[in-house]
Amino acid sequence: MKKLRLHSVPNSLLTICILTNGARKQRLQRVLSFIEFLGFRCIILDSASTSLDLEYNRCSLYIHCPDETTIHRLLKIPNLVESKYLLLSPDDDFFLPLGIQRCLQFLEENDQYTSAQGQRIYFREGKVIEWGPMYENYTGLDFWEDDVRERLLRMSCSMHFIYSVMRTEVFSKIISTLENTESKNPNSAFQVEYVFNYLLALFGKHKILPILYSARERHPVWHQNLSFSGWINDTQDQAAVNFRRSISRMYQSSMKLSDLDAQKLEQEITNYFVRRPKAKTIENLSLGRFKNLAKRFIRTFSKGFESGVLLRWRFSKLRPFFPLWRKSYWRYYFEIWKSGNVVNFYKDLSSFIQFLQRNKVSD
Repeated sequence: MKKLRLHSVPNSLLTICILTNGARKQRLQRVLSFIEFLGFRCIILDSASTSLDLEYNRCSLYIHCPDETTIHRLLKIPNLVESKYLLLSPDDDFFLPLGIQRCLQFLEENDQYTSAQGQRIYFREGKVIEWGPMYENYTGLDFWEDDVRERLLRMSCSMHFIYSVMRTEVFSKIISTLENTESKNPNSAFQVEYVFNYLLALFGKHKILPILYSARERHPVWHQNLSFSGWINDTQDQAAVNFRRSISRMYQSSMKLSDLDAQKLEQEITNYFVRRPKAKTIENLSLGRFKNLAKRFIRTFSKGFESGVLLRWRFSKLRPFFPLWRKSYWRYYFEIWKSGNVVNFYKDLSSFIQFLQRNKVSD
């Protein structure tokens, strides 16, 4: 693997694509302002019934797709993107400048890799902005296996890859499998995420780089009561049948498998998603009893002091570093330290927090 050289890559290499339903206009507008700061081209596909009156720069393209489903809008993207790389984004996530640049740089210098992403944080807005590591258990992953089957099985049961920087031609191949798989079953909502776990590893390797990559606002998990198995195993739902058949055909053509072997491979991976535990609600994502006691102590202790806000601010800033909160945080920060990215991590983090402070939203 080639060593990364510290130079920037042209912004024209990447297009950021945002799917929105118009429900959070202020948050979407804030994300667009941040992307404008980054300097990348952005395409917004909006399914709201009424077109949004948005402010965006000349590098952005707004497409109104009234009442269209996520799948229909995804299928439109390949015909709209001319850049070599593509980044799919929710309408309230932020991708950090250096993280995107390093992913592009890495992919430019490593042809065998199809996609890349970096380390993530969550943030919560209030009187002060709290933040902490996300997906810390997946830090430092490198799906480098030359054997496609081995790489596929390892990646499929790992984290999600839908919001990675990936080669546009590969994105197009993956999305093509969603043709004729539209279902009215709410449990099918997972398919647009899982399709990348099913297929991304077919076309190349994937790496999580030790650099700050994205920030997501913490909010309750919307799909906690949904079950992928409630759709994918429904043989009476033609969309589910078509989806599984489309996946196995992609295995068959890409890996030169027999039809039977391709179906067996698809079944093996599907079995993992069926057994996958339900997402926990944010309220249950506690970092331990000791943390809650400590937070209560800090809040109680700070009451009545003029410096109370400052004290709570310092506590929120330092909280992610304490091993008592979560031991896996150490690996998260160790990867950044080992790669020499500590200064860059906090440079991007500081700029991002300042942006949030200047651009607060109410919706």
